Amino acid sequence: MPSIKVLLYIGAFVTAWSITTDGHFVPTAKNVRWVSLDFQTILTWTVEESKHTYTVLYSAGFLHRNMQ
Repeated sequence: MPSIKVLLYIGAFVTAWSITTDGHFVPTAKNVRWVSLDFQTILTWTVEESKHTYTVLYSAGFLHRNMQ
């Protein structure tokens, strides 16, 4: 009965996901601006007030991150 096993795994995943997200949503960044002058880059954006933090990753390659 592999199909029942798969359904149990999917159910466990969805349950774990719903517990960890706890109904919260991450506000979307708006008015994103990228300014670069003399090798100094500034990235700014606006977002609704929340307790979320944002992490920005600069990458020299396009879609080549973490590939070896």
